[in-house]
Amino acid sequence: MAKYRVFRTTEFEADFEKLELFNKKRIEGFLDQLLESALFVGKPLGFKWFREKKFNGNRMYFLVYEE
Repeated sequence: MAKYRVFRTTEFEADFEKLELFNKKRIEGFLDQLLESALFVGKPLGFKWFREKKFNGNRMYFLVYEE
């Protein structure tokens, strides 16, 4: 059972649609990881709730709220 929820912004969806299939699959896998253990995915950036995930020379920033 998922411990977290993932919300996607309209901007994220628009950028996501432009990606190659390989990168889309990689991001979907990453988002699945977030559902289970968001506090242990990616690198913290100064705050517990602000994190980044790097892949193939790209970066994805995300926020994690425990509530």
